[in-house]
Amino acid sequence: MSFNYTKVRRTSDSLIAKFGTTVYIRRIDINSEISPWDPAQTGYTDYESTALITGYEESSVDGTLIKNDDKKVLLSAQGLDITPDYSDKLIYGTQEYEIRNISPLAPGGTVVLYELQIRP
Repeated sequence: MSFNYTKVRRTSDSLIAKFGTTVYIRRIDINSEISPWDPAQTGYTDYESTALITGYEESSVDGTLIKNDDKKVLLSAQGLDITPDYSDKLIYGTQEYEIRNISPLAPGGTVVLYELQIRP
């Protein structure tokens, strides 16, 4: 017996769209003719998505793996043309965040959403 997670994904996407905010996953584009060690010579592409962003429970903050200013992000997979990567940045408002952890929620092989840990 198998379960169709497509409906679960639609419900998740609907809730994140209703209560979330627009964010961007920024992926650095490195031109093969330009040195990857010169950040002034690199471009980027922003991929739009919707996310719910919260802080961590105080009991989860250990000061090492999870710091006080870290945030938890539930990122919709709907319409996202890429899979988030640790080398990407998350743009929320005018702030750029480092992606520290990526946990796809993918029961049955269907990505419902991505849970990210981000840090300024």
